[in-house]
Amino acid sequence: MKIGFKYCGGCNPRYDRKAVYEEILDRADGIHEIAIADENGTYDYLIVLAGCTNACADCSGLSFQNEKIVITEYRQVCDTINRITKS
Repeated sequence: MKIGFKYCGGCNPRYDRKAVYEEILDRADGIHEIAIADENGTYDYLIVLAGCTNACADCSGLSFQNEKIVITEYRQVCDTINRITKS
């Protein structure tokens, strides 16, 4: 399973997006291949680390097969980990 991460531009971050990335990386390590998403890759899941509820990160050039998960606050981490680890 391949998971791509996309960060928003960070103009209005309301939580530590890097800490969320690192927590997901730690808890899903060995289960999934994790990378910063780029236009050359195709991902099973795309996780967008949006700093606020505007969730304005442009994902138009990114390919994913299963689901795009948008995180807008820290409390969504557990749900996201549960979704990707059950696959």
